[in-house]
Amino acid sequence: MQFLISRLNLSWLSGFFLTFAVAAATPSAPTLSLAGDWQIRLDPKLIGISQNWLAPEAQFDQILSLPGTTDQAGLGIPLQTHPDLSKSGLAGLVRKHSFIGPAWYRRSIDIPDTWRGKRVTLFLERVLWESQVWIDGKEIGKQNSLSTPHIFELPLDTSCGQHQLVIRVDNRMQFETGRSHAYIEDTQSIWNGIIGKIELRSSPITWIDSIRVEPNPCVASAEVHIGNLSGKSGEGMLVGELTNGKHHQKISRSVKWDTTGGVISLKLEPEKGDAPWSEFHPNLCKLSLTLQSKETGNHTKEVTFGFRKITTNGPSLELNDIPLFLRGTHEGASFPLTGYPPMDVEGWRRLFKILKEWGLNHMRFHSYCPPEACFTAADEEGIYLQAELPLWVGDLGKKGDDKRTQWVSDEAKKIMANYGNHPSLILFSLGNELHGEYQFLQNFLRELKISDTRRLYTMTSNRLWVFDGPAGSGEIDGPTIADDFLVERAFRKDGKIEGMRGQSFFSELPNTSVDFQNILGRASRPLITHEIGQWTTFPNLAEISKYTGVLRPINLEAIRDDLTRNGLIDQVHDFSKASGKFSAELYKQEIELALRSKTLAGYQMLDLHDYPGQGTAHVGLLDSFWDSKQIVEPSYFREVCAPVVPLARMAKRVYTNDEEFVATVEFVNHSENTISSVHPVWEITTKESGVIARGTLPTLNLTLGACIPAGTISIALAKVTKATLATLRITAPEANASNSWSLWIIPAKSPPEPKSVVVTDSISHAKKLLKHAGKVLYCPNQTSILKRQDTAFLPAFWSPVYFTNQSGTMGLLIQSQHPALAEFPTSDHSDWQWWSILSPSPGAVVLDQVDLKQRPIVQVIDSFSRNQKLALVFEARVGEGHLIVCAADLTNKGISDPMCLQLRSSLVRYLALESAPNISSLSEKDLDSLFRDDPARPASSGVEWLKDLEPPPPQK
Repeated sequence: MQFLISRLNLSWLSGFFLTFAVAAATPSAPTLSLAGDWQIRLDPKLIGISQNWLAPEAQFDQILSLPGTTDQAGLGIPLQTHPDLSKSGLAGLVRKHSFIGPAWYRRSIDIPDTWRGKRVTLFLERVLWESQVWIDGKEIGKQNSLSTPHIFELPLDTSCGQHQLVIRVDNRMQFETGRSHAYIEDTQSIWNGIIGKIELRSSPITWIDSIRVEPNPCVASAEVHIGNLSGKSGEGMLVGELTNGKHHQKISRSVKWDTTGGVISLKLEPEKGDAPWSEFHPNLCKLSLTLQSKETGNHTKEVTFGFRKITTNGPSLELNDIPLFLRGTHEGASFPLTGYPPMDVEGWRRLFKILKEWGLNHMRFHSYCPPEACFTAADEEGIYLQAELPLWVGDLGKKGDDKRTQWVSDEAKKIMANYGNHPSLILFSLGNELHGEYQFLQNFLRELKISDTRRLYTMTSNRLWVFDGPAGSGEIDGPTIADDFLVERAFRKDGKIEGMRGQSFFSELPNTSVDFQNILGRASRPLITHEIGQWTTFPNLAEISKYTGVLRPINLEAIRDDLTRNGLIDQVHDFSKASGKFSAELYKQEIELALRSKTLAGYQMLDLHDYPGQGTAHVGLLDSFWDSKQIVEPSYFREVCAPVVPLARMAKRVYTNDEEFVATVEFVNHSENTISSVHPVWEITTKESGVIARGTLPTLNLTLGACIPAGTISIALAKVTKATLATLRITAPEANASNSWSLWIIPAKSPPEPKSVVVTDSISHAKKLLKHAGKVLYCPNQTSILKRQDTAFLPAFWSPVYFTNQSGTMGLLIQSQHPALAEFPTSDHSDWQWWSILSPSPGAVVLDQVDLKQRPIVQVIDSFSRNQKLALVFEARVGEGHLIVCAADLTNKGISDPMCLQLRSSLVRYLALESAPNISSLSEKDLDSLFRDDPARPASSGVEWLKDLEPPPPQK
């Protein structure tokens, strides 16, 4: 939506103000939309009240359209910053127009005659942060919430006809919430405006104020709250209907209320045989009630809900008495076009359909609560939600913190009152990584649980940061806690971290057998793993043109400009694709790691889509707009995110052909039913030979749960005589389940190396040979590389901008069809067969200072905060000689790792070819700028870190 702004000469309007027509509505309608043009005046100097901007003659010389924000209207301070490859320049997106402070909004309203004697309220669906309202210069109230609508009740004596409405919105920080995603520039911007519904609402002066539904089918009921402004006690009838599929429950009750109102409890009757609400059956009901009063008239209110019961059973979550496993992703209020979350159902429905397409059933909202439309869409699509208070802070509840804690308590109550009927809201957390005043948080949690039992609660997402809690809190033998469930990434034991993310396991020999069940056994409640993954991909700069809204991708522009300066801009698509494919595989295997941990209650990824804030954290398989990056198809990911998944426990991923391949097969069944008579089949295929083995597993019944044994696969590999990438696939048609894994099979005996090629770790030896047209494979050790960059098998965690104590590289870009790799099975990106070559690696060779025309055979994708040309393997003509440099330990003739041996063999046999390749040349001077022949020096001596944003991390 485009928002029209015009500067007006309003001097002629002295003593008057602009009048705007109310959106079309029938005179007797219970709501009147106030969407449309409003006058606005920014108040950066806080002079509006002292200068009486409430007066009709006060000049408001600009117009904007509401719902909307000052950012969307182009108001505020225009962006002056230029792209800069610095920590601040790469922090995230920036607002094209920024304004923090009070903004005054004014328009006229026309209360229809049919509303005479009615209760009239002003409804502002979402405001950041404080709103203050005046009618005809008379203040009617002030509201303060980041999560729920601001609702103002007009005085009963407000006459019908025209009035001046003024709203002052102050988006300055009202209370310290830390880095809450409800109020931070890293995610949604700190916008000023009013979004969602803006309307006047009318009702009789005795009305149905709220309906609170208890959805548990066993004790289903509705608590109806009657409001009363008549000043008199009264009585009447409460009539209505519960629509539950084809079932209709008629309701008719005589009711009474006192001068302040009343509360009526109704028993609800679920239709027997209808499935309760779940991801498999998002069955919704509608309860419509009318309060009939002869004195004040009738008032109707409707609520939509779903019958369901959420409980815990030991380490399990249970929904409707069936074990529930959450397959989730994070959402951090990141919406680059608007700077705020969608306020319409279709906007959220699109995201939830994408989640389901990728196999997920859950979304966690990081330190914020989404709007009504989100819950409505999740109800309809069958998505489980975890909302949070807008908190990412420490010391909540400390001495003297009464005002803030009262605001936090009120915010929680408002969230439950406004969104509590939605069946999708099954989990609630007090915030993200809260780390203060443990006892206060526990007491607060207990009070919240008592006040609303319709969902499960936890004290904080990632309680590892709660340093002031008693030892063992949250653990099986620890002190009693109020939490219903835990969201954790690790436990501390004897001062050490026991992690439950891939980063804690993928540094080991690649396998599919490990799990974290032993660590998980310490949990005293059902546990969901916190923000798993966080595998950085190289930013997709093609999306720069998509930023047509309020935020500018100045971070991506800085990366683009730096790549252009460094001559790497033509590789950016390849960097994104290769790092993305590696990330997809890591996410897949991390999810399998979770699935193999028998008592886990679910996982929350970070993230299915990119997160453009907090250090340009492009950690998703989808971009910041939830669009595909064309990395992998959803079907690939859905194999491991489906309700039913076959798993194969393998001790390793690389085998020699004199070994026997053994895999233990198991299933997880997180559907809603036992699946009988399942006939799993398996096959191992290669691109060259097709099927090399296949078989069936014993017929079994898949009960609900994880670690369901399904048999063993065991085959000899002797028939594979060439280094080969193979694929193991297991399918179970009756369960609509399949899964696959890559394997590498390598000949046990390498052929003799050609005598014409020399392998050395000495650059002086290499130069001597090259002078005489020698063919040399040079494998420098770490201290021999003058211009080097630390690298690793795993890509950067979260963001190399924020976490600089890591190498920051993002995997490999490989010329897989290069003849030097003809005997080394690889695709164009990192995969598990490179683990032994890179664990550890002497480091990547920085080629920025030499003029090597062609790209490295194996290029290391550098951090986007440095953008160096890095090589793991490259070749050059030196004099009449042919040189290949490989920054891996391949010189030791005693190496036993199959992939290291195979890479060495492939490179050596390529060098031995008679035909001279057409490649770029390097001089001895170039070699001297890259390497030195002094392996005895300490690793830290002479190592140059180029273009790093902070001092290098300590060498390990």
